[in-house]
Amino acid sequence: MGPMMRRLEISHPLHAALVEQSAAELEPAPGELLIAVSLVGLCRTDCELFSGDMAYIRSGQSHYPITPGHEWVGKVAAVGSGVTSFRIGDRVVGECSLGCGSCVWCLTGRYNVCPYRRETGLLGISGAVADFLVFPSRSAFHVPEGVDDRDAVLAEPTAVAMHAVRKLNAPSGASVLIVGAGTVGFLAASVLRAECRDVCVVDLSPTAVERARGIGAREPVANERFLYVIEAAGTAASMRSAVARMKSGGFLVAVGLSGQGEVPFPLDEIVIGELRLEGSVGSPNVWPDVLGLLKTVEMRPSTMVSATYALDDAPWALRELTAGRLKGKILISP
Repeated sequence: MGPMMRRLEISHPLHAALVEQSAAELEPAPGELLIAVSLVGLCRTDCELFSGDMAYIRSGQSHYPITPGHEWVGKVAAVGSGVTSFRIGDRVVGECSLGCGSCVWCLTGRYNVCPYRRETGLLGISGAVADFLVFPSRSAFHVPEGVDDRDAVLAEPTAVAMHAVRKLNAPSGASVLIVGAGTVGFLAASVLRAECRDVCVVDLSPTAVERARGIGAREPVANERFLYVIEAAGTAASMRSAVARMKSGGFLVAVGLSGQGEVPFPLDEIVIGELRLEGSVGSPNVWPDVLGLLKTVEMRPSTMVSATYALDDAPWALRELTAGRLKGKILISP
């Protein structure tokens, strides 16, 4: 494993440094895998952990110190007792939401809202901005042959996007509006385009809109309104924009997190238009389909990647990304 294995630790808001991984941290328990991390993505939620604005930090559910990183791909380096479905050297990815497996939510397949759940790099389990990650085998998946690591590392946000698309459940032939073409918004557009759907995107960034146009999405025409909308930006302005573009009786799935305690809300328009609003969190029950989609030519999340940095640069990259001085999708390569 080398002379010293390290992980990124956020000790308190705006303070992150590399620390050594102890031997105890690198020992998989029964049912667990030790994974040598190949690539890990940094996302806005990791920035909110760093700044202290993340919802779980504000509510007291999660506590410092914490190692971030819930978007990852790696190779199995060791297996705990009882693990039969993985072997050393297998390429794997894994879920973020890890339910308890025995409560009513887990037993009905909604482990993403399990009250006892852990979330990789966010709540109760160390994340993957590290040389090695210990991870439960029941929440890991084999990466299909032919899928590049730079696409596989973004399987987790792709799964989040697919879950939101499935909650929306727009019928064939319906046009879907996506407000916010960042990582999850772009991936939701990609999933819908892979299904040959008509997809419109709006975003404050011309670069993000142009990227979405590259996969066949379009911008709305003047005064165009929609029955089906995904809000993926998580701001007061984006929510107002989403509601303003909806037809009466429409359905809005919100997947963007604000990083704030409260966001002003266009309540009257929702009531008057008799709109349906539903939140979408995590990625339950979609992973086999996501990995199958990544094998196709229609799905290339790696087109979002703007830069890859070594683990040595992870504290700097997290700080710069949080401050807005780095743009696009940032990967760390331990």
